[in-house]
Amino acid sequence: MGYPRALEVLVVEDEQKAKAAYEAMFERLRGKGADLHCRYAFCLQDAVEALASETAFHLVILDLLIPDHPGHPPPTVVENGLMVLDLCANRDAYPVPVLLVISGHLDQARQTELQSRVLSGFSFGRVLAKGVGLDDDLETAVRNAHRYTDVGIHLRNGGSFTYPTLSPRDDDLLRRCVLDQSGCSGVDVEWWSAESCSPTCQEARGAGWTKVLMGKFVLDDGAGMSRPTFFKLWPSDGAESVFRAADVMQHKLGHINIRSKCSSGTAAVLVTEKVGEESGRPTSLASFLMRDPSSTLPFLPGIVDDVCSQTDRLGTESPDELPIASILWSWHDLERIRNQYEKHSCPPPALDPTLFSDPAEVYDTLRLQQTPIRLARQSCIHGDLNITNIALDVGAKVVRGYIFDAAAFGGGFSGWDLATLEVTTLLHSVGSLDEGLVEYCGSFYNQALPADLGFVREDATSRQRNSASLVYEIRQRVLERVSPEVYALMVFDNALMQLGGLDFQVSRNKITLPSDAALLAALAAGWLIRVSPQWFAK
Repeated sequence: MGYPRALEVLVVEDEQKAKAAYEAMFERLRGKGADLHCRYAFCLQDAVEALASETAFHLVILDLLIPDHPGHPPPTVVENGLMVLDLCANRDAYPVPVLLVISGHLDQARQTELQSRVLSGFSFGRVLAKGVGLDDDLETAVRNAHRYTDVGIHLRNGGSFTYPTLSPRDDDLLRRCVLDQSGCSGVDVEWWSAESCSPTCQEARGAGWTKVLMGKFVLDDGAGMSRPTFFKLWPSDGAESVFRAADVMQHKLGHINIRSKCSSGTAAVLVTEKVGEESGRPTSLASFLMRDPSSTLPFLPGIVDDVCSQTDRLGTESPDELPIASILWSWHDLERIRNQYEKHSCPPPALDPTLFSDPAEVYDTLRLQQTPIRLARQSCIHGDLNITNIALDVGAKVVRGYIFDAAAFGGGFSGWDLATLEVTTLLHSVGSLDEGLVEYCGSFYNQALPADLGFVREDATSRQRNSASLVYEIRQRVLERVSPEVYALMVFDNALMQLGGLDFQVSRNKITLPSDAALLAALAAGWLIRVSPQWFAK
């Protein structure tokens, strides 16, 4: 949201003497040219009503020891003040950029915790003891409120794609990211991707939109623009684990450079500098796959090599033997899988029906399977590798691929990231609804590893040819990392996650056609049976 430059100030203070002192300080600031309007709250009730209003307060001055209601004596504890602090920090519709806690009873609060809440919850926050000599502190607060309002945010049109709006809290976090940089006055951004997650999704860290913007910081003094930068905004639940994932990736991969990160209210932001050596805007692998094959196919082997090299560097490997049931994703729900398959299953007549198996029945068998299999455990994997979090530097003679945005970062199994990329390549399509990527690539699920491209037709669309070639390149590298049985199991597991997710994902987890998710799960189920018949022998 855009704030007017004329400042709205809320003073939460019950003492008339202190009120008179603030009035005098405000008059001195007005004499220096400050344009500000003050509202007073003399108790908790007044403060709650003020913060529930539609006034966009730039600055809140808070005394911790305030009464509950008008005319009541002050309490002996600071809980009311801390409650107002929480209301200010979580005011998502009209975020409060600047907070000053000015109190004569700071000793009644936990000092370290109070300082942390004030410093992290606002663009500018200070904890000060009540007394004389506060003019400079108040002037500094006003100056920082103006710095906040002066930040420029330029968001470009999403083009032919539909994206959500930026919330006032998103706007607040972008402003704070700009102020966190030296010599910056704004951002010029455009959409990269957006995905919504339902509150009933058990594996989700939080409900709401995850929004990724790509753009540049606007530099001061006519210095132009920064290097391209990613701005990821998402619900704040689990923000610390996402921040930790980014920190670890920064240590593991030289192309990850964190510029800013913070969490406030119900949202969080992570800002990372664009991957690669070039200064131009990167291209997502998703959009690259839409291009003419003559300009893409020669580069796909190198892109997959880059991705494999980077996922390998994320963690060290160690051998392990585990029952099949314990390898599968722990949040699968049999009834959900069965319901979604029955709802969306529509096998195309062009494919051999013997290629399919009911994914719910296959999962029901595997979840009870205690046969141990050998595989490699990897200390860290990306965990959410898909065609929107692989960025490309596209040059005239070389295209380099770089992974980023490891939101599900953590330990796992070698080969998992490649299986995830294969499945999402076929399901997270941004092309035409009638392209039928899964049907077109169905022959992959009747082949031994690695794979061949004998099924590719000349009349295929660019997206079909490019996607098939990407999966082909993935399959060429699979056996260097896992056995055919393990990889087929991982592909099936990923396909089930996508199918089951249709039950509660508002945006269908980037799946364009739900019937494709059902078809891929059925193909993966049949492929797994053919690759590992011993697991299904009766």
